[in-house]
Amino acid sequence: MSVRLHGVEVKNMEWKAMPLFVLLFASLAAAAPQHFGHGGYGLEAALDNAECRAYFTIGVLESHIEHLEAQNLQDNVDDIEADVEELQDLAEDGDAEGFRDYLHNSFNLHLREARLDALDARKSGNMSQGAGRGLRDDYRDIRDDFRQCHFESIKRFGEAKVEAYRNALERAGNMSDNLESKGVDTEGLEEIIDDAEETTVDPLDSAIGDARDAEEVRNAIGQYCLFNGCRNGENFHFAAHISHEKLDSILDVLEEDAVEAGLGGEVSDVSDQLEEAFETLSDVGTSQYEGGQHDDAWDNLRDAAQGLKDILYEMRSGENE
Repeated sequence: MSVRLHGVEVKNMEWKAMPLFVLLFASLAAAAPQHFGHGGYGLEAALDNAECRAYFTIGVLESHIEHLEAQNLQDNVDDIEADVEELQDLAEDGDAEGFRDYLHNSFNLHLREARLDALDARKSGNMSQGAGRGLRDDYRDIRDDFRQCHFESIKRFGEAKVEAYRNALERAGNMSDNLESKGVDTEGLEEIIDDAEETTVDPLDSAIGDARDAEEVRNAIGQYCLFNGCRNGENFHFAAHISHEKLDSILDVLEEDAVEAGLGGEVSDVSDQLEEAFETLSDVGTSQYEGGQHDDAWDNLRDAAQGLKDILYEMRSGENE
């Protein structure tokens, strides 16, 4: 077979990359942070946590209504109960964005208003000695119930996060298997997946399982992040590392034929972009992205993905001439 690309005639090209075409044109578009993201994970656990806070606040309000005859606080109770119903509906629909929006812009606002109104009721002058004792006794019981509820809900949230992380590793593993079946060396991809499991996902899973209270669960969640979510913990930056390794492995498969086809400059550009992305990720380490590091890494990864797509297009076009 003879092919002419960029004015260069290539005879008897082996085209070992040909089986990759369909897979690569679909998979290269996935080289973006959101592809390996986990938005919306733990929605049921987030609802559990909101319900814990709601029932704690309602318990305090009802105690004030009973002991201080603060009937006006019933409006706060009604608002919070309505909020819980709305959050339940949003969670049932799987509307994570709507859930977060309603949680921040309505539910949390009503909780804050309830705390302030309860404080006003205690300052109203109706606080007898018996009323104060009744409020304190009720509060201890309500607080103990909340602590247990909160611990269980945040632990479920942590478990859901671990599950989301494991799902991300599984998706990456499936992608690696697909690439390997098309002739790509995926040893580097498998190393990243194994490393992420050993250094991030398994330790997080163990820490959550061993946690004795909500604070220990929060500490675990803040210590081990597969992506970029730990301000004071360790961030693996899995999406960026796995995308970089995938593109680099694909380039290895295509490089020889692409250069022979007269696309050496394009290959060099992609190689430089991947190198720049790698250097940025090396600088970031396990910290969160700072300044323009996120854009530097991902802009280069996207450019490299587009460059590979362009190379594939040129090679396919030349093969069909």
